[in-house]
Amino acid sequence: MRTAILIIGHIRTWSECKDNFIEAFGHLNPDVFVSTYNLQFNYHPAQQGWMGGQSDTILSGDDIISLFDGINLIGIDVEDISEVLAEYNVIKSDLNPKFNDETNTYLQYKKIKRAIEMLKMYEEQCGFKYDNIIKIRADIHHNKFEYEIDDKSVIISDGNVFPNDVIFGMTRDNFIKLSDFFISEFHNPVYADSHLKAPHNLLLRGFEHIGVGILEKNIMKYVVRKIGKHYYNNIR
Repeated sequence: MRTAILIIGHIRTWSECKDNFIEAFGHLNPDVFVSTYNLQFNYHPAQQGWMGGQSDTILSGDDIISLFDGINLIGIDVEDISEVLAEYNVIKSDLNPKFNDETNTYLQYKKIKRAIEMLKMYEEQCGFKYDNIIKIRADIHHNKFEYEIDDKSVIISDGNVFPNDVIFGMTRDNFIKLSDFFISEFHNPVYADSHLKAPHNLLLRGFEHIGVGILEKNIMKYVVRKIGKHYYNNIR
């Protein structure tokens, strides 16, 4: 079984989560693809408020690559956050008006698409295809990930708003279909409520669209914020 893990979004507290990543996913012997930004945290203003500050750090590409020493890092994509936001301001008029105020949602799922493009290029170079793809964040502590799904299922963590978007894993072909759905839905939505409860409804409608059943497991332990651990309860 060939497994790829996509680490998506800001680096945040990866240095505090790296050892846990190895413990939780090391038995899968995964290839790792990272799609991130040069701005380390970029917390939402509301989160900055309760964490007591807005200080942030710009990281160089070499800084970020060094954080993945000892990890089987296959590809990395580091975007300049100022360029990303400038580009978004240009293209957001092309999105369906329902999503015009969903900057973070769009950028999150665009990041997944960029990671998939890296992965597909690597597959083409090597002459194989992955069996499974798992998407995670860089700032989560996980329980050991037991991958027990088929091509009719997706595995996610319990906790947070359903469906929890911090981690999801499925077969390679299903994952690519899901990523394609996300981008298409921003431009030509086929679901009336995919923009609600962002980003959770978009994820839920994506699962429905590609026809996979949801398996919830106790995977996420907690988020590691720059001020410490943050636990989530189940919210339906």
